Amino acid sequence: MDAQDTVFFENQLESIGRDVEKKYPEKNFNDLMTIDSSDDEGAEEIGYYMFDEKGAAEFMSAGAEDSPNVEVGGKKFITPVHELGLHYTMKTREVRNARKAGRNLSAMKAKAVVNGVETKHDKIAILGDGTGDYWGLFGIVYNPNTTKQAAAAAWSTLTPKEICAEIVAQYVAIAANTNDVGVADKIALPPSWYLFLKTTERVDTKDQTCLKYLEANLDVTFVKHNLLKNAPKNPATLAVETNDIMIVYNSKEESVSYLEPMPFRFMAPEYKSRIIKTDSESTSAGVRIKLPLEFVVYYGF
Repeated sequence: MDAQDTVFFENQLESIGRDVEKKYPEKNFNDLMTIDSSDDEGAEEIGYYMFDEKGAAEFMSAGAEDSPNVEVGGKKFITPVHELGLHYTMKTREVRNARKAGRNLSAMKAKAVVNGVETKHDKIAILGDGTGDYWGLFGIVYNPNTTKQAAAAAWSTLTPKEICAEIVAQYVAIAANTNDVGVADKIALPPSWYLFLKTTERVDTKDQTCLKYLEANLDVTFVKHNLLKNAPKNPATLAVETNDIMIVYNSKEESVSYLEPMPFRFMAPEYKSRIIKTDSESTSAGVRIKLPLEFVVYYGF
């Protein structure tokens, strides 16, 4: 490529890169959890501790020295970091033709790369099950640091009021499991069930949808994700069977985050034999959940 073609192509790539910086964080799963890129980009594994404390103060006599001792214990978790990649190619002649016509020919291919990488991160974040298919990474549905709860009955057999009661029960369970310390602030559902709650009255005698009732009484935000519909495995046993999934949880960053030490970026183009290859890179360590008692994965409804 001559200098004019090179400048044209790299200007296109730079423009796409700026666009990616704006659009890439808007992943679907970004509605469910925070993306954490605070770890070093060169990390090959990420470790974190889950701590617990034991000990209570007691009344003491004057001069007494036998106050109770507090104990702090912790368990260390290690998760691997894996690289993701996807590239596109262009012929040098295509670049020259695009320059002559004033077209941004690489934009569509670059966008396809971005979408492909987003889709992979999205799938890891939701359905990563720690198997070889995900290179040992866990997402939110099959994460071992959650409480799994099977539905008592198919929602198709329940009234809207009974469905609302089931959701309330999972919300209350978190408070009970944490001695009223923990509280859920978000509920994630498949889009079809979110739409059901949004459009269905809880009871016939009152003009209030299920969604309005739940939001008003539970003080939670509802979100939806298509991968929660017909998830491929049982969350409790990992047996192959399709299940709709509802997640009732604390969504704050100190509770759950998706670990992406190196955010998406395009690499420098490679020129060889009249072909330009533009690769991309990013890394993932899956989902980290630090407060397992504040997570209920409800399934089979």
